[in-house]
Amino acid sequence: MVSMPINRCTPPVVGRLKKVLTTHPGTTEVHFQVHNGPRTTVMRLDDRLRVSPSPALMGDLKQLLGPACLAG
Repeated sequence: MVSMPINRCTPPVVGRLKKVLTTHPGTTEVHFQVHNGPRTTVMRLDDRLRVSPSPALMGDLKQLLGPACLAG
């Protein structure tokens, strides 16, 4: 699960996130968690954004969103 606060959820960041995910294609669903104060929204991303989990993917996600971006 990829996690980020709502204030980081901007079109440029979402565009870069999509690029990271499409660079690591695979069969694993991606769930996206957005934190807005005390509320959390979880979404399953489109099947076209399925990934192959790997250290490279995890590193790319952490580089883009920070070390706390991976949950679950």
